[in-house]
Amino acid sequence: MSEAETLELIADYASNAVAGIALYATITFAYLTVSYFVGAALSTFQTVAVSTLYVGFAIAAAASCVVSTQAWSALIASRSTILDSLPLYAGWYWDIFIALFFTAGIGVSIYFMYDVRKKGSGHAT
Repeated sequence: MSEAETLELIADYASNAVAGIALYATITFAYLTVSYFVGAALSTFQTVAVSTLYVGFAIAAAASCVVSTQAWSALIASRSTILDSLPLYAGWYWDIFIALFFTAGIGVSIYFMYDVRKKGSGHAT
């Protein structure tokens, strides 16, 4: 594989990772919106159901991003390209950062729903 082909494949992986982040952000925003506006009015079953769906879809979007990031990191490590001179682009720390980012986001979102329900706040009437 030529350097140009390697760089194109790395760009494809990076694009897939960004798509995973965008999907995760969309799903999380929808969950937080539901939590804020109607979370206090949901029954326990409804809360568990919507939270389980959220966690499942958020993990799927996160996994898509993490796998793409791991693939791009592995490809950069296996081939010599111009990206070798850009230490921020290549490195194992991306894999860890992305996984921690998604895990923290899911945890904070679930806590947000819990907090809205506990305080009875939000805009449900």
